[in-house]
Amino acid sequence: MQRLGKMAEHVPGSPLGKGHPDTARIRSEYALSTQRLIDAGGVDTALASARQLAALDMRDGEAFHLFGAMLATASETALSRARTSLKPWVVMHVTCEARIERARESMRSFETTSPDGFSQIIVLGRPEAHAFAFDVSTRTLIVPSPDTYEHLPAKVIAAMAFLAMCANVEAVLKVDDDHRLRSAPALLAAFRRTARPHPLQAGEFLDAGALGLHARTWHFGKTSGASVGERPFTYVGPSRWANGASGYLINKLTLRLMYWSYVYFQDAIDRGLYEDMTISDLIERQGGRLVQQSMAPILGTVGDY
Repeated sequence: MQRLGKMAEHVPGSPLGKGHPDTARIRSEYALSTQRLIDAGGVDTALASARQLAALDMRDGEAFHLFGAMLATASETALSRARTSLKPWVVMHVTCEARIERARESMRSFETTSPDGFSQIIVLGRPEAHAFAFDVSTRTLIVPSPDTYEHLPAKVIAAMAFLAMCANVEAVLKVDDDHRLRSAPALLAAFRRTARPHPLQAGEFLDAGALGLHARTWHFGKTSGASVGERPFTYVGPSRWANGASGYLINKLTLRLMYWSYVYFQDAIDRGLYEDMTISDLIERQGGRLVQQSMAPILGTVGDY
């Protein structure tokens, strides 16, 4: 990691203005910390530190590319397996360990209708993981995130960041474990419509009509801790977003935005709580477009059958 050695050199900049921290010194300290972690435990144990180093300054392309190289190295096996096995259109089943059988049932509903039209993966979180792991036989992607409800934005965006690193993936349909495929032709037509020269998310809008007018108790009874699960979610939020409960599609350029978000907007992700609202908010804030798409012809839920 020759670049880390160079980054660790503290080069004093111009005189600092009132209240301005010495960013060159801070960058040097993060680089030294990252190097120490690499020396002690390898690249994968230093990823969190390298992510923070990159996040110090969005203009620091060197730190951004260093983190990307380290993430790709630590996830080399997973990326190789995904790049050789995934097709351009991916159905991403987001679930948790306790509900994985429901996700497998959802996968079977896609397989019996059109097994050759797209690939499928199941996404699980592992809080102890540093990098990504992918099991081709079970089509399970493990992401470095807790598996609990309150960390759903982190789990989903981590999975999207991984798929952004797979150059062959063109679009993703995100579904929950209670979704079942209704119409393969409708799904394939929706996938084709995501081919646009700009970042796009297609789904059924929830329109609160004003910032912060979302359902603030949606997470009650679903989280793993009382500190989160017993208080309203008071984040300002967007005024509209694509409803995750209905499923939604994103294209390749949106995957890249999610990779960018994974590096630079960790606080927004970690505190977002509501996955669908967080993702639509990040997409629109970064210049992506939300497109109305009726999902009912494509997907149903277990209760509909």
